[in-house]
Amino acid sequence: MRQAQLQSEKQNADLHATIAELRKSLTESQKAFDDAQASLLDAQTQAEQRDGAKQAQIDMLSEELDRVNGHATAMEREKEQINSQYLELWRKHYAQPEEGDAEGAPNGGALSASARVAELTTALQSKDGRLKQLTLQVSLCLKGKGVVFAVADS
Repeated sequence: MRQAQLQSEKQNADLHATIAELRKSLTESQKAFDDAQASLLDAQTQAEQRDGAKQAQIDMLSEELDRVNGHATAMEREKEQINSQYLELWRKHYAQPEEGDAEGAPNGGALSASARVAELTTALQSKDGRLKQLTLQVSLCLKGKGVVFAVADS
């Protein structure tokens, strides 16, 4: 009987040791879980901050793109107006000769029309160059947003 009691005490001691080890293991696992959860929360916070910063940058680039597109549209309209004026002057002075021109009399109007045509040609070239610059800016803005598009030469 003494031996059964000793064996029972040994089993009891083993069980207490096992319980102590399990409690220690549980405590360590809980600590590891809490650390992992804290790290996950930190990572989520950082990801949200990065996303917020990227969204702010996208919004800023979108506004800039809208502004540049508006300016490009205005420049395109101005270019169309200059083309229209140029064509109108060309038709007026070159397609239909004036009466004084037909008789061979000197005409100061033809000279001023030539000067106006040269002026409009220069303005048109200037606007065309500015339009190309704006198109490049739009392209660069879109590349910054990750959008790629083909620019058609006009």
